[in-house]
Amino acid sequence: MRSMCNMEDEYYIHIDHSMTKEHYISFVAAASSDDMQMVKLYPEGSAEARFKIRGVRRIFFYCNRDGLFSIDPVKGIDDKESGLNILFSFEQ
Repeated sequence: MRSMCNMEDEYYIHIDHSMTKEHYISFVAAASSDDMQMVKLYPEGSAEARFKIRGVRRIFFYCNRDGLFSIDPVKGIDDKESGLNILFSFEQ
């Protein structure tokens, strides 16, 4: 499961994904129309990131085995064929 929460002026993203040396999320990035925020993740570390909301249009995840995935932080996705299941829970 992946989750994303809106906390004050940030998105907090947690990805429940293998983080072994052989299979891991390499980075999570948040793109707006004029900015890119990126958090590098490391094998055997925690798969989580925080981003300033500032107009984020797309969030990208890169898995070293499965490639690049992206989501719309407003709509989210539930892509069972790719195995990517992202759930959003916005807390006000």
